[in-house]
Amino acid sequence: MKKTGYVIAVILIILLGASAAGGLLYVADPGFASMVNERLNIRGKDDVNTVSGEMPAEDGDTTDETVAAEAGETGTDVDYGPTVFPEAEHYEGVSPEAVSDYTPPSEYDLHIPEELSGFLGLVPFEDTVETVSDEEADRIEAELPMGPVGDELDFDPLYYPYYAILDEESKHLYRQIYANAIELNPSFRAVEKDVSSKQLYDIFSAVFDDHPELFWLNTAYGAIYRQNGDFLELDLSFNETADDIETSRAAFEEAVSLITSTAEGSDYDKERYVHDKLAEYNEYRRNSLDQSAYSGIIKGETVCAGYSRAFQHIMTQLGIPCYMCEGYAGEAHGWNIICLDGEYYNVDLTWDDADPGEIRYNYFNKTDADYGFTHIRRGLSTYLPSCNGEKYRDHDPGEFDDYSVTWDEGAV
Repeated sequence: MKKTGYVIAVILIILLGASAAGGLLYVADPGFASMVNERLNIRGKDDVNTVSGEMPAEDGDTTDETVAAEAGETGTDVDYGPTVFPEAEHYEGVSPEAVSDYTPPSEYDLHIPEELSGFLGLVPFEDTVETVSDEEADRIEAELPMGPVGDELDFDPLYYPYYAILDEESKHLYRQIYANAIELNPSFRAVEKDVSSKQLYDIFSAVFDDHPELFWLNTAYGAIYRQNGDFLELDLSFNETADDIETSRAAFEEAVSLITSTAEGSDYDKERYVHDKLAEYNEYRRNSLDQSAYSGIIKGETVCAGYSRAFQHIMTQLGIPCYMCEGYAGEAHGWNIICLDGEYYNVDLTWDDADPGEIRYNYFNKTDADYGFTHIRRGLSTYLPSCNGEKYRDHDPGEFDDYSVTWDEGAV
């Protein structure tokens, strides 16, 4: 059968070209498929250049970074287009017990409404990875402290799902990153050595997406490795709110309290209330803090990352599980997954606030099937619970017109 497949493929090379033949070989010989997946490490469009954080070049363009990446000169992943072989995905540091029951739709089936195509703005995490000489590594190990390692910390999986899906080694480093970020410690010696740069990327993203309250933490970080591959040092980066962190924290907490103290009724009532509050207060606009919850709660201007992290943080403060979900919607995009009465739903507050004159509910409390033509989860977000809730799906917003949304701007 394999020989037959190869013969047919040779004929197709002549008649149709190499790509068609390759597709047939993929079906005819699973070993060939495995080799292709391993060699290409194929990833989705939203995962493009996740190590460097750079946006892919326009079609037909070639950049120095792209050439270097394709030549294997950097750790940057190369864009091979849509995820053709999703089974090739692998996330280092994820617990073997973590199972995803999310089935991603095909990128070929996506249809992004034209009026929403510009309402995105999620910035991939950016790392700078450096390998130093043994002499420099010895100096770092002797002089650089670990800082707080966070061994006393624990995170409820209901509210911190990304922590829950990691293996024990990754959780150890996750706790250290969180503890040092809380203390605004910019550099520390890693508590775990056997951590690859790809695994570190996933651990850092888990911390960032679990903890929108760390609004001063930037999406960029640096890592230093020994020549033998041991992870040695992690360098965090902080945004402008860290310049006067006490004032920034006080303003942030006061604004959050203003909303949570006036949210009443059922969990659904509170969700709708917060959804409307943030939509009324914010305008879609890029700025230096737009990846943080701070931008959506204090500045009143943000992009999808800020909308989603602001909504996540406030709902969590109300005791309602709500997660940051990273994915793809024509470009990298962020939205939320929320749990109401034990059922999970998707919420895209950014797209519900795309019309400055109206708050919409087109992407409010929807199932994965509802999002099948517009949103695809990527990365660790594929391990978040599937959204199949029905109780609060397509609720009539008119049922809740007995209150008006107001915002006391003087309080923030």
